[in-house]
Amino acid sequence: MGFTGTLGEIVLGTATTKLESIDVVRHAGNDVPTEPPPKPTLGEDYELDEAVVNCLPIRGTKIISARKYGVSLWGQTAKIFAELPGGEKMSYFFKSAPCGNLGRAMIEGEFESLKDIHKVAPSFVPIPYGWGKYLREDTYFLLAQFREIGQQPPDPIKFTACLAQMHRNSTQQLVTQHSHR
Repeated sequence: MGFTGTLGEIVLGTATTKLESIDVVRHAGNDVPTEPPPKPTLGEDYELDEAVVNCLPIRGTKIISARKYGVSLWGQTAKIFAELPGGEKMSYFFKSAPCGNLGRAMIEGEFESLKDIHKVAPSFVPIPYGWGKYLREDTYFLLAQFREIGQQPPDPIKFTACLAQMHRNSTQQLVTQHSHR
């Protein structure tokens, strides 16, 4: 299954989806990038759907603001600034995919993957808090712990060491689970 389409539309199999913002500069063409991706920066204000607010992990949390953050090939990303009921400030990472069922599959898959990776290597990925569907449109979203992006691409030695440790941890958990059956 391949995809075809224009910058404003993508066809995957028999599904056609309108895309609002594609990071064409970094993702178009067949050339391998010669420069590392830029560190994400805060952009303009971002309006959150009420479903995202309802997904916040701590009841009574107040949204201070949400701002576009970085870029995503298939949707939008933002940093949410919030205040917890006790007055503590907290930030969340938000990603949305406006691609109907395709967006649902991407967001749900990312959420489940983050959950599983976080179980075995909590320092490797942010805490995934939830995912869901907008109330007002056919767009799906992911909500996670916000972490500043470090060196891009990551140091290959450190990254592969963390990846190897994650695999060791996951294997140890499988062995432990099977031995308790």
